Amino acid sequence: MDADVAVYDFNPEKEHKPDEIEKAFSQVKFLWKTGTPIITDGEIVSHGNKRTLWVNAKVKDNPQVMRDVHDKFLKYYTVSEKNYEVTGKHFIPNPFVIEVDATK
Repeated sequence: MDADVAVYDFNPEKEHKPDEIEKAFSQVKFLWKTGTPIITDGEIVSHGNKRTLWVNAKVKDNPQVMRDVHDKFLKYYTVSEKNYEVTGKHFIPNPFVIEVDATK
């Protein structure tokens, strides 16, 4: 399983002054992102496995919504709808797709 875990050098069972608490939580002692160690003993050891999360939503066509979107593009945007779509690995490095089917 992927995990994001942060460990701070802080003992909650001791009494602390507010500035000590702020200092303890201002620097991570250990950090794992998606199961990969990023910070070890306060030092950056990796930049991790960066991903681009995006949702591929399947929806029923609604002509009125599409007409409204088209009108907004004509009125407020300097690019056309066809030039606005962003696809391909060039624009989405390390994609992680979340598939959603809202047609049911």
